[in-house]
Amino acid sequence: MGGFGTAGDVPAGGVPAGAGAPPGLAGRGGGRGGPGGKRGQDASGQDGSGHDASGQDGSGRDASDHDASGQDGSGRDASDHDASDHDASGQGGSGQGGRRQGRHSQSSRHQGSPGHGEQRRGGQGGSEPGRPGPWEVMVLSHASGPDGRCPGLDDGQVVGVLGRWAAVDCWVAGRKLAVARELIRRRPDEDSPGTATPSGLPWEWDDRLAREVALELRASVPAARKLLQAAWALEARLPRIGQALDEGRIDLSRARMITEETGVLLDPETLARAEGLIMAGLGRCRTWTQLLRLVQRAVVTADPDGAARRREKEERENARVSFWREAAGTSALLGTGLPTDEALQAHAHVDHRAQAYRAAGVNRPIDIL
Repeated sequence: MGGFGTAGDVPAGGVPAGAGAPPGLAGRGGGRGGPGGKRGQDASGQDGSGHDASGQDGSGRDASDHDASGQDGSGRDASDHDASDHDASGQGGSGQGGRRQGRHSQSSRHQGSPGHGEQRRGGQGGSEPGRPGPWEVMVLSHASGPDGRCPGLDDGQVVGVLGRWAAVDCWVAGRKLAVARELIRRRPDEDSPGTATPSGLPWEWDDRLAREVALELRASVPAARKLLQAAWALEARLPRIGQALDEGRIDLSRARMITEETGVLLDPETLARAEGLIMAGLGRCRTWTQLLRLVQRAVVTADPDGAARRREKEERENARVSFWREAAGTSALLGTGLPTDEALQAHAHVDHRAQAYRAAGVNRPIDIL
């Protein structure tokens, strides 16, 4: 983490006196006693004059305006789609357990990443909050207090702490996947020698590894397979997306969604183009839906012919209309894999009927009509 050192720098007494606040707290509030600090100093080390050690005044904007994880107001984070949330089918994304269906060509790790200024204000630049790390975890723990009451911090600083905890959560998820990748390196499939990346990740790995991971994480075996597949893809196929996760710019659920949506791109050059489009628009995506649309557009833009083939195949082989009884005694009707033009016509017909009811004086919500 930029400017904070490592956990090994911390003395036995915990966070040292006068330690700088994590990015996201600097410049918030002023004239209030921070945790462990003297009266007249806030958690960022500012004195009563409103100037911190860097000479910046207390008006400096920080990452709490828009937290680095890109979460929206719904608070979706990595827990929305953790390993235990997936069904026992083991389907989804491009992975089928440890043995991949189809061979992905080598995708080299891109050097560097777009400027961190994309993290704030929809990619308009500004001061960067800094990369999360173990030192920031200790500072945030100290600032939050043992009960999370953030003693001595004003409202703005507490919001900053919340935003940085979200960024740290993304970083922790990235470290978890890094350890999963090390297990993949140590357990390659003996029937498929060779590596996918210079880092030593194998093309395929022992499927028994998923069972060990499932036991350790108390998850289903299919969910453990998906976790291993995501860990592999975020280095072997989408290294810049994996780096964004480590930097706290996206959370684990968003990173996994990107790996699944781009799993149809097998050509490394096509995949690299799609990844570049995603990274270029990442800073402007504040919600899950915005990011999903960005990724889908990137996939179609990078491979328009492939997108047409996949759509035609889905319409031909997987078009379904399902009807079932719900627990409340109501019924549900679901259509999937439908031709776009026919689905639009059907929806327009239903909407026309609903508008006719509304015009006749039926005062009900339009989605019910």
